[in-house]
Amino acid sequence: MSKVLVADIGGTNGRFAIADGQSLQEFKVLPCAEYPTLGDMIKDYLSSLNTEAPKAAAIAVATYVAGDEVSFTNLPWVFSVKSVAKECGFNHFKVINDFTAISVAVPTLQSDQLIQVGGNANIEDEGAKAIIGPGTGLGVSGLFSHNGTWVPVQGQGGHVLWGAANSFEQELFTYINQQFQPVSAENLLCGKGLKLLYESVCAINGESEKEYSIPEVVTLGTEGKDGNCTKAVEVFCTVLGRVAGDLTLTLGARSGLYVGGGVVSHFTDFLIGSGLFRKGFEDKGRMSEYMLDIPAYIITEKKIGLIGANESMKKEYDFIGETYNN
Repeated sequence: MSKVLVADIGGTNGRFAIADGQSLQEFKVLPCAEYPTLGDMIKDYLSSLNTEAPKAAAIAVATYVAGDEVSFTNLPWVFSVKSVAKECGFNHFKVINDFTAISVAVPTLQSDQLIQVGGNANIEDEGAKAIIGPGTGLGVSGLFSHNGTWVPVQGQGGHVLWGAANSFEQELFTYINQQFQPVSAENLLCGKGLKLLYESVCAINGESEKEYSIPEVVTLGTEGKDGNCTKAVEVFCTVLGRVAGDLTLTLGARSGLYVGGGVVSHFTDFLIGSGLFRKGFEDKGRMSEYMLDIPAYIITEKKIGLIGANESMKKEYDFIGETYNN
């Protein structure tokens, strides 16, 4: 297989590598804020290579992809697939949604790249799979088995609306709704969402918020050193479980729910140990028994987006993105 540039461009960082058919080489992480355009970022990476630049590329981007013009959700970048391909010298250039890329990679994952959180791993191997992950935003995708292969779904499920499930969450909703109308799941389930939850908890408790960074909210919360931070992280785990459960029910994802994204990696032990994520996942009223055996997995593979971009190139899913061929 010829060498392929693969990239995973989120709202904060771009991850790049060269896939040679067996492994990923020349891995680099570049901050999006340092580049005015996607093309500039790609060209900077290409200029750093120790080998000849490949003529083929597959990139996963944190936004919906349909047609030649692509606009990022959490970045001020708008680009033409055809124009970037020509600018960067690619004869073959594929662009897909970042969580579609993750979903494409899920069937390749081994046990040492996953942490199971409840459920029965062997419940229904050929059932649908659901994928969700909080990062700069909230990514969502799905996989369906058809004729012996896995077919990915591109969606924007992170923007479904969030609704309160108890009186405390109703107070949270009222406060957050003053800033966001309507309130989406992504407003809460992302890096900035953790800070928003902390600020909201402080407001509800009638306490002044402190100038904590997002990592500080996580650390103080998971270590029990600040009650408001702890409550914020607890709500995050509960809501993530509930939204993930909703997605699983919607897709009929009996073979598992997979959690990616960069945020959860910072408090995986708390998310599992508190039991709040799994409780939110299973607590579905008359459908709770249906949820009990469905396994949830946390993806620990840090290059999952690059793996997925490469897989999408190999399998040529023409219906999940945009492809330029010279």
